[in-house]
Amino acid sequence: MKCPHIENMKFSKTSINALNEIKRKKHLSNLLSTFLVTGNLSTIFLGANTLSSTYSVYSTDFVTLTRAMKAVPILLRSQVENIAADTYMSLTNYKEKQFWKAVYLGCKVK
Repeated sequence: MKCPHIENMKFSKTSINALNEIKRKKHLSNLLSTFLVTGNLSTIFLGANTLSSTYSVYSTDFVTLTRAMKAVPILLRSQVENIAADTYMSLTNYKEKQFWKAVYLGCKVK
């Protein structure tokens, strides 16, 4: 979907709170991705000698780690969609509703 052109829109307190919540969720998803990688690398290499590191690399399930890493953006998008839908439903201002509908549908700036 192409993003709508919305001029002179002022965000209400409800929209500002929703935008802050999305920002918070984005930050948490970045932390989750970092912890997934860091946790696995520390399990493999910290406090290990060459033999135990080799075993840790061998026994680490990289397929599951990859799936978990791929799921993080999907989970974030789902959370953003939920926030956008809830915000859309609670507003009466047409321009704000148009904005949140575009967020929910995932408009693309071209």
